[in-house]
Amino acid sequence: MSSLDLITNKIISDANDSAALRIERANVEARRIFERKAEAADQECERLRAESSLNMERLRYKSESAAKAMAGKRILAEKGRLIEDGILKAREVINNLPLEDAFDMISRFVRHSLEGIQEPAILVLSDKDLGRVPAKFIDKLSSDVGADITLSEHPGDFDAGCIVICGLVEYNGTLDALVREYHDQLSDTIGAFLFSELSQPE
Repeated sequence: MSSLDLITNKIISDANDSAALRIERANVEARRIFERKAEAADQECERLRAESSLNMERLRYKSESAAKAMAGKRILAEKGRLIEDGILKAREVINNLPLEDAFDMISRFVRHSLEGIQEPAILVLSDKDLGRVPAKFIDKLSSDVGADITLSEHPGDFDAGCIVICGLVEYNGTLDALVREYHDQLSDTIGAFLFSELSQPE
């Protein structure tokens, strides 16, 4: 082998060794880069999972809150409807009271309105009640109140109850007026009864 061949072989050998070393170093560096990237990717995935889990939890909470709010509104609306239905039923019952009960209610309203007032008064009744006034009702009412009460010949424009006129003062004891005046009290009473009944175990 000539000196040229020896030199050439040496150069090739050194080049191979250098290339192998470089390749090894490159492989090592590549592994390190891969490991760093893999670790970073794992961390990013974990972060995304945690963030996704948090977002899902927030979404679930918001959904549950919205559902509860909607359910609450529906329950309140239904309670309101039940109470109004109860008031309408109470109004219907009062409007259809038997003769004795209807005039007992009128008598109590007149006595309460004219308590301590010994002045003449006019009693206005509905068309229905004006046609069925019990005998001696006005005389007894005047005696109980201690004032002269006159029954108006003209019926009032209402379904039940009465209006008492004393001088310039008018006491409205009609069914509609009483329902308006005691609407909140009726709502509380009917609501308490209805929902205590609904909450009873079967």
